[in-house]
Amino acid sequence: MTDKFIVALPKGIEPGRAANVTAHLCLGIVAAASDRGGDWLSRMSFADFPDADGNKHEPISTLGAIILAGRPAWLRRLREEAAARSVIAVDFTDAMTVGTGEQQQETIARTIGSDLNYLGVGLFGSVDDLDPLTGHFSLYK
Repeated sequence: MTDKFIVALPKGIEPGRAANVTAHLCLGIVAAASDRGGDWLSRMSFADFPDADGNKHEPISTLGAIILAGRPAWLRRLREEAAARSVIAVDFTDAMTVGTGEQQQETIARTIGSDLNYLGVGLFGSVDDLDPLTGHFSLYK
């Protein structure tokens, strides 16, 4: 089985925000893998990359990590469809960009799911599970 990482962002997101959302999603994916236990972390194929001077560049996954872009409504659907599969799915909403972490949690706790504005969805899982979910997205540019 071949696995990969995917981050899906809304088309037109500004580069600085895209980088911030992507970083948070990647951290969330690894945290979710750690929480789930089992073979999730080992499937992420982290490895050290020593250079010729003996310096280690650690740990980086040897798997593909793809950043996609699509319509904002697709992000919600992607999150919902991923929940029905054996994959890790994390999301990042605009409510996570204002105030402290505690204030962000309080805001989300007061917001119904259909009112959340997704700025990104991060996924990890098998290519067979993920490819059907992301076929209509394009590469982020």
